[in-house]
Amino acid sequence: MKRFLGRKTLLAAALAVVMIIAAGCQAVGGLDLNQMLKQSLKVTSYEGSQTLELQLLTDEQAIAAMDEEEAKLLKLFSNVKLSLTDLKVADEEHMSLKGKLELTDRSIGFAATVNKNKVTFELDGINKVFDLNLDRLGMPLDSSLLAVPEDFESAEDAAEAAATEESAMAALEQLTDLISGFVIDHLPNPSGISVQPAEVTVGGQSINAMHVSASLSGEQIYEWLLAFMDALSQDKEGLKTLLHSIVDLLESQESAVGGESLEELFGSTTEEARAEIDEAVNDMVDSIAEMKEELTQAKTEDPETFQAIFNANTSVKADLYVDGKLDIRKSVVQASFVAGEELVEEEVMPFNGFTVTSTTEMSKVNESITPDVIYPRPFETIKDYQFERMQQHQFLKQIDPGSDLYKLLHDDLGVFKQQVMLFPDYDEAYAPIETPEHITLIPLRFVANEFGANVSGNKQQILVYDEATGKTVKFQIGGKQFDVNGEIVAASYPVTTIDGVTYVAARDFVKIFGGKVYWNYEDYEDFKYLVIERDL
Repeated sequence: MKRFLGRKTLLAAALAVVMIIAAGCQAVGGLDLNQMLKQSLKVTSYEGSQTLELQLLTDEQAIAAMDEEEAKLLKLFSNVKLSLTDLKVADEEHMSLKGKLELTDRSIGFAATVNKNKVTFELDGINKVFDLNLDRLGMPLDSSLLAVPEDFESAEDAAEAAATEESAMAALEQLTDLISGFVIDHLPNPSGISVQPAEVTVGGQSINAMHVSASLSGEQIYEWLLAFMDALSQDKEGLKTLLHSIVDLLESQESAVGGESLEELFGSTTEEARAEIDEAVNDMVDSIAEMKEELTQAKTEDPETFQAIFNANTSVKADLYVDGKLDIRKSVVQASFVAGEELVEEEVMPFNGFTVTSTTEMSKVNESITPDVIYPRPFETIKDYQFERMQQHQFLKQIDPGSDLYKLLHDDLGVFKQQVMLFPDYDEAYAPIETPEHITLIPLRFVANEFGANVSGNKQQILVYDEATGKTVKFQIGGKQFDVNGEIVAASYPVTTIDGVTYVAARDFVKIFGGKVYWNYEDYEDFKYLVIERDL
């Protein structure tokens, strides 16, 4: 039953995510819940706010037995809250927001605007604006799965490409509607669901709404999942229709994928794909039946483990407020998972459970929205090309040392810790050398470069400039001393060249540039490796 334990430990969390969209399905209290869910997928613009909060149910006794760094991180992330306020979404490529990220005792505010693939944002603790072109950084926001090349020989080619992309995006929306519509139509109602008229305030405006309240316990989640599986497996014709529609849609978009046919993309012709749909549906139904059987057997064959997951303390609750246009104007969804004794004893997780709470408010749904703008400031803006080339220490200097951002990145997460590992037995080119005098030598150029320093020189001398410490150091080949910013410092071992590689004593290196050096004997049983590290 270990297989069940391993696969199902996260099942309650997965089901919680499913239940966020499955607040109900057939009509209840005169409200068409199916249509409500479908309508929620058609929201393209709105103003509002969102919060997402994660709380871990930590065990102080377990934390005391953990490694100090691991325990520190667990405590830090035991209460995480992301708040988005003043959210203005014109469409998926144009929006603005203000918000705050809170982690236990850290709080970091931010503001951002998105204009196609350009993102401009500010962070508490940094007195500069980031103005980034995501295309240039290799992180485009283009949501199209069917990319269209942008090198055009004529205006006609450009117009044709634009039309192709528009068609591809429409097809993608159709595909989303097809799949989501099929799933929504087969979602069973939760057993605990009610719909009542209510008055609710959203965005400072009082609206009359229908209050949809749904809740499921762990056992009810299990029963709901079985009912969902039954609904899917009993509609073979619906599955066939869905797959035929998907094939039609893909066939219609041949021009959007470079003129490649269905056969070139997936290895089968349209006719072959249609002929295989019946077999594919049978395979899908068999897989669903197998999953259901596995769940059913788990409940009877290992009831202790089953109750450890699907227990009374595991639950999903949703409160939705729906207006007359079937838009969800406000929602509060909470998913809780508390591990039973079986999972706690097996030490599957470093905590006993968690609660995830999502709250959303929306007004001006699908109306014309104008996002706010953050303007770049002269001499106080970090552009994408500057950000891309920025070294760790250069970024660190932009952050106020007294800010929570600095404390989070530097103190809590150790983001600005530089570390180089050298393996004597497995990396001949950059291996450390131990002398008969028990002095450890390291390859100067390699380690200095890894620390972000600039290295130059010739066969007689190596020059290292470390911007992080502001030090310029001259290493004379064969010399027993170094020139550090004009000051002569004695070396514990001469600068040595072996097979074209220049070596210095590891302790001399960290004495000059900061940090520490040590041999790690713990990670591997059959060998050790050298660690050189420093905090910026």
